[in-house]
Amino acid sequence: MKSFDIALKDIKQGYRSWFALIFMFGVPILMTGMFYFLFGGMGGGDEDAFELPTIAVIIANQDQGTLALGENLVEVFQSEGFEDLLHVTTAEDADNARQAVDTQQAGVAIIIPENFSEAMMQPGGKTEIEVYQDPTLTLGPSIVTTIVNKFTDNFSGSKIALEVAIQQFEEAGLSFTDEEIGIMMNDYIQAATAVGGDEGLVVVESTTGETAQVGGVAGLMSMLMGGMMIFYAFFTGVSTVQSVLTEEERGTLPRLFTTPTSQRTILTGKFLATGIMVIVEIVVLLIFGDVVFGFEWGDTFLLALVVLGITISASTFGIFVI
Repeated sequence: MKSFDIALKDIKQGYRSWFALIFMFGVPILMTGMFYFLFGGMGGGDEDAFELPTIAVIIANQDQGTLALGENLVEVFQSEGFEDLLHVTTAEDADNARQAVDTQQAGVAIIIPENFSEAMMQPGGKTEIEVYQDPTLTLGPSIVTTIVNKFTDNFSGSKIALEVAIQQFEEAGLSFTDEEIGIMMNDYIQAATAVGGDEGLVVVESTTGETAQVGGVAGLMSMLMGGMMIFYAFFTGVSTVQSVLTEEERGTLPRLFTTPTSQRTILTGKFLATGIMVIVEIVVLLIFGDVVFGFEWGDTFLLALVVLGITISASTFGIFVI
């Protein structure tokens, strides 16, 4: 019971300090709220929230291949998933596409070469998709380049998988006709370059199999608040050392050690005090973030394990420093 008495004394002493309360609750909430308001996460609803500007993209598809992979790439950019982000038009040739960028009618031009399909299908084939951009832009061209790279990576990965599968079947004594290989190749192409429907280029799924969407500003701010919550939890853990040093300066610590109370009991009490204060701090910040900012903290059980881990780490941090 002496450990609980020591813990209760330290808790009362900790919550009497305005300095400690500000750093435990005020600073994380204030900084999160400041960034949240700064990026338009509150006060204006979705209409005033931060949005990426529409990117004007012009595509010159010169692909002459029978598989029409160039046309598939055009369909990717014209898909519904990008209609709010990209304004896509087409050009007859590469010169017209570049001219559209030079005259600022478009921000990015995509030039698909004539041998695109052929090079993508041949083993070791090489080709280049030219991304011609307005030099004053940075974010838009980066997004377009990422989409192009994702398309080519998906196709290349599927082609390699098909080649390996056919090789393994042949080693097992199974052979395929050219027509069957062509059918499988077409199926892989459709899977690698699928556009529309419920699937996009990037699908993020949760552990429960449900499609997850990144929460924009709220998602970034929840990570910011989570990071500050961990940082200031360890700050609270350091208060264990501070309380010991304070008692030593006041002369109460030597008198405490002269009592029958063992050093283990004293440290246990201080550990309990710090642990309780850290749990209260984390729970208050989690509830505040959920109620005020609308943050989603994920699965309750996993969240409880994280809170427990942070509490033990932050509490023992101060003990080990002693």
